[in-house]
Amino acid sequence: MTVDLQKLELVVSQRDALQRWLEVHAPYANKEQKQLDGGTSERAYWHHGYQSALTDIINLLTESSRSTCTVGTLN
Repeated sequence: MTVDLQKLELVVSQRDALQRWLEVHAPYANKEQKQLDGGTSERAYWHHGYQSALTDIINLLTESSRSTCTVGTLN
């Protein structure tokens, strides 16, 4: 399997942007880890976000469904 360096750079760039955003807007999130608490909305949102990220990676790697891909967007 070969690695598409341009796609890898896009993923790394998005990861780094999210890390910077979290440091500014939610520095407590890494310490609190509320997504680990069962039955909480934080856990549901974490799983939803993770599922969305995996879908974005699959779409990026397969170059399918680009219209639903959120890679490169940071809200």
